[in-house]
Amino acid sequence: MLTDLLTSSKGPGVIGTLLALVVLVGFGSLMLLVNDTSAGSGLGGQIREKEAGVISAESRIKKWEATAVEYSQNRKQKDELESLQRSLGRKQTEVTQAAAGVEEAKGGLAEVVQNFEEYKQKYRIAERARAIGETMETLNTKDGDVYEQVKVLAVTPIGMKIMHKRGNTRVEYTRLPDEIQDRFQFTKEGAAQIAQQEAAQVSVSKQRAKGYYKAVAIRDLRTKINQEKSNISRATRIIGELTANISNNEANIVTSQRKADTYRARYASGSRGLTLDIAKKAERRVDLLQKRVRSAKSQINSLNKTVTMAKRNIAKLEAEINKKKKAE
Repeated sequence: MLTDLLTSSKGPGVIGTLLALVVLVGFGSLMLLVNDTSAGSGLGGQIREKEAGVISAESRIKKWEATAVEYSQNRKQKDELESLQRSLGRKQTEVTQAAAGVEEAKGGLAEVVQNFEEYKQKYRIAERARAIGETMETLNTKDGDVYEQVKVLAVTPIGMKIMHKRGNTRVEYTRLPDEIQDRFQFTKEGAAQIAQQEAAQVSVSKQRAKGYYKAVAIRDLRTKINQEKSNISRATRIIGELTANISNNEANIVTSQRKADTYRARYASGSRGLTLDIAKKAERRVDLLQKRVRSAKSQINSLNKTVTMAKRNIAKLEAEINKKKKAE
């Protein structure tokens, strides 16, 4: 049988047999390499490492694909956002232009209204001025009063001042006939404004009359305060002068006392002549200067009391002024 295997007529022959043995040995080695589980060695380990690398690469590829999809979506959203922003910008421009048009229209309307109001005001002024001096046989008011021999003295936003048979008076516009009201274009706003002004004037007049004597009293109090301040100023000035005199006199006292002591010492040591007289004269000067110092200090004390009293008086007078002001 071996002979048959080695012969080429019945078997693969020698070369085929050898090739078969090589293949078997190769597959056996390959199986050993594949089954080798040691880390970093053997074909099996290398294959597993490659497989792990492939899995990791596939994972990264999936992440990159997801990132690419997300980027694509974000890019699309960004493009849509930019498109919306451009559209919004155009709409905002249109709104701004429309608002400008509205403001312009409002300005035109306001100008028309203002011109019309100015025209009405000019008409009122002219017509009311033209009515001065006009006469009427009678003026019948809405509330039933009858004025005879009427002459118009003035027309104001609050009514019409007239001179009539029994004297002078002012007829409020609400009491005047409709035709007169229509002619002079009276308004509640105009009448209220004049009434407010008149009320303010009356209030001011009353306040002035009421506060006249108080103002005189306050003025007198201020005069007293100024007098007290003048007394303080004068006393302060004199105190300053006396203080300076005291300083000079005290310095002269020291000098004179030294002179007296010197000549007394000379006299005691046997020096005669004018020694004793000079010492006595210096001592008399010391006494005189000391009296002046005491007198000046007494005056300063009295002046300080005057200043204190004046300040108290000023405080009382200012309190009285504040009281009168609050009473106003």
